[in-house]
Amino acid sequence: MNGDVSERELELLNGYSLLRSSAQGEFLDYMRYLLSKQYRKEVMAAIFNNRLLNNLIDDLVAMVDIEGVEVEQIMKRVIQIRELYFGVFEQVHGRYCEVVENLDSNEVVKDFGRISFDNLLRALKTQDRKVISVEVLDFYEQYYKLSRKKDARRLVAI
Repeated sequence: MNGDVSERELELLNGYSLLRSSAQGEFLDYMRYLLSKQYRKEVMAAIFNNRLLNNLIDDLVAMVDIEGVEVEQIMKRVIQIRELYFGVFEQVHGRYCEVVENLDSNEVVKDFGRISFDNLLRALKTQDRKVISVEVLDFYEQYYKLSRKKDARRLVAI
């Protein structure tokens, strides 16, 4: 924060100071609710509308279909996708958890990522191309199913 207080921020602070303590508590609870709601929408949009992530996942699906591609290359791509996925998640989560006390992480996004990447890595360890292909396609379908959810399509500006 650069130390400059805008006119709207000053207006908000003055209005807040005029509220009774019970109303201030209610106001803070409502603001936490709004921020939590916005956080869930933003984390969905950041993960499921991420062009780079979408391209990497599309490339992963194409890699699995190519006969000559080694499992190690597929593994590297899965790890790359996982790092980007959770990096984006942590970036958004970190920004909000600094402001909202006891912020619940978006369990849909977090659990989907954790379970999907565990399944993909488990399949890759088998070295069985059919098992790998099934897991990659399942991940792809679930990812795009979540990306079509209303919250994931909505862009949230901060």
